[in-house]
Amino acid sequence: MSQPKFVYSQEIRILNWNIGGAKYLELLSTQSPNFKPGNESREKFRERLNHALKREIEQHQPEVMTLQEVVEYEPRGYDKDRGSVIDPPADYHYFPFMLIDTIRHSHQGKWNKVREIGEWSESAFLAQGNAILVRKDLPLFPLWSLPALNQDHKRWVAGLPQNASGAPLGCMEVVALESGLYFGDRNTEPRAALVIHLVLSEVGGSELPKPLDVFVINLHLTTLMLEREGIPLIDEVASQTRLRQLNTVLNGIVSRYNEWRAQKFKMRGEHVEPMNKDGHKETYGRLPPIWIIAGDFNFTPESIEYATLDRRGFISMVDGRTKAKGLGNRPSLTVDYIFAGPRFEAIDPDAAQEFRENENRVDFNDETKVSDHFPLFASVPITVNLG
Repeated sequence: MSQPKFVYSQEIRILNWNIGGAKYLELLSTQSPNFKPGNESREKFRERLNHALKREIEQHQPEVMTLQEVVEYEPRGYDKDRGSVIDPPADYHYFPFMLIDTIRHSHQGKWNKVREIGEWSESAFLAQGNAILVRKDLPLFPLWSLPALNQDHKRWVAGLPQNASGAPLGCMEVVALESGLYFGDRNTEPRAALVIHLVLSEVGGSELPKPLDVFVINLHLTTLMLEREGIPLIDEVASQTRLRQLNTVLNGIVSRYNEWRAQKFKMRGEHVEPMNKDGHKETYGRLPPIWIIAGDFNFTPESIEYATLDRRGFISMVDGRTKAKGLGNRPSLTVDYIFAGPRFEAIDPDAAQEFRENENRVDFNDETKVSDHFPLFASVPITVNLG
């Protein structure tokens, strides 16, 4: 059997960062009578975080950003007037998803502690989750749409409602990775995969023979209290939990979509014609989709979880330690990654290795020490599989 022919054309730049935004909720405002000059205030933390994020964007010019531990808040408790720890850049769509908040999760183990330390009122709305940012000039489409070449993505999403930042709702899908009641601790925190869909008609200035679907998934997998502290049972339980979550991603997202493509895009078991309505033209003739999975995975390169992703065809695009033991320290652990694949079907491993060695990096500078995680940047090669 002949090997697939890959044509390297350009790259898609991904910035991933666990910003540690939960810290914001536990800091005192300068308006608090108990705030002591010399301590970091809520306002100063937010300023430092956004300055560091702006610097990373200016330096790397990412097409897509995957962020973990984004927080939202409203001191008076009005959910609709909530603020965010992030100032979304004007030229990016901002898609946040709050996994825990004071409305849906009442357990005092989390929110009483936050209210007490941060001096929030009993009625304050507080929330924590993850987010994806997508540059506005990128061809972003709803997850299951199959636009033909050179379709105007702005027209496709024009009829969709928008969130507070103007991002079209319906262009990010959220897949739950864990179920059960939230007990207010890290062990039971809900987890989810955030998924967005780009469709490229050209790369490197040349028109493609067929549309190329690129999916980006943002993950923040479980970590358990006392993990990696010499208790093998806890380490094993944590690993098995993350493997279940990865199986949902690999089987329930990547495989489900790719199987749909392999079965000629059947709907409820039946073949249907591609949509051709109001200028929205779809085609079932498509190049193999590229999948990018980024986030805080909470496992190390020696783990069975890492080996599982590798065995299932995903290539780690960045080398380097990303997690520090406490703010202000150098990173000592690798738990954050940007993976791309599937290998051979959609990503040329030779091009991926070249980019890994020459283009990708972990940024550990004084500005990014606002979090105990450090931002990663990767250029994922667009290697078109022409069969």
